Amino acid sequence: MKARILTAALHFNENSNRPQATSKKGDACWGVSFPKSRQGEPVLKAVNKPSTYSYVGELLEEVFVIRTQYPSYDKAAVSQNILSVSMPQPVAAAYSKCDKKSLF
Repeated sequence: MKARILTAALHFNENSNRPQATSKKGDACWGVSFPKSRQGEPVLKAVNKPSTYSYVGELLEEVFVIRTQYPSYDKAAVSQNILSVSMPQPVAAAYSKCDKKSLF
């Protein structure tokens, strides 16, 4: 789960400011959306250029470098101080559970 979250962050950071796609003539591309918030009324949306995945190659190169330096994950984690990185508590952890009967 931690790896998926970090990979999603890499993908978002690389693709968050994608420019708008253009046609062969150079015109901006637009799409039509029907959002529920507007009761299905059509709305124009800019069509962005396709996502890029160049972070994957960089990530694989780094994995290869670390794998050649260290024979096991445990030794790499200790050397790179990976185990000391902690994830934040879930948002739900800040709230106490309540009794369902008290809500009636």
